[in-house]
Amino acid sequence: MRKVISEIVEAFIVGLCMSGILLALRVEADIWQFMAVAGGAILSVGIGGFVRKAIATGEYFYNYEWSYQYGEHAITVKAGKTEELYINGELVDKKSGVSFKSVELKAQLSTGENIKVILSGEKIRKAVSNDKFMRCELFVDDVLLQTGMA
Repeated sequence: MRKVISEIVEAFIVGLCMSGILLALRVEADIWQFMAVAGGAILSVGIGGFVRKAIATGEYFYNYEWSYQYGEHAITVKAGKTEELYINGELVDKKSGVSFKSVELKAQLSTGENIKVILSGEKIRKAVSNDKFMRCELFVDDVLLQTGMA
């Protein structure tokens, strides 16, 4: 939540500064035009921050990892440039490319149990309030075992 609020405050301050510059230059504009400039500044700050983060960290839109323990099996799910499912350190399923819906990864344990992982976006309200933007649901033989958020 603090991250979202800090980005909104940053964008708001930039919007106010842009409006202040226009007023100092005695640019004649209606209130809706000043609001358009402030809105454009907010959008620009958001895009600029995303580009800055991508360049500085090399990260893409997101980079998450969940770890689960099921009996003697260590299950790891990674979501970023690709979505990957690891069981006991071995890559067993991988999906690449852009998905606008959920991503499903599947595997089978040595015990014969079927593993299914569903990665999906979190609901907006929960994402904003908790800074948790993705959900990872782990199913064993179609029974929900655990839900993790990142």
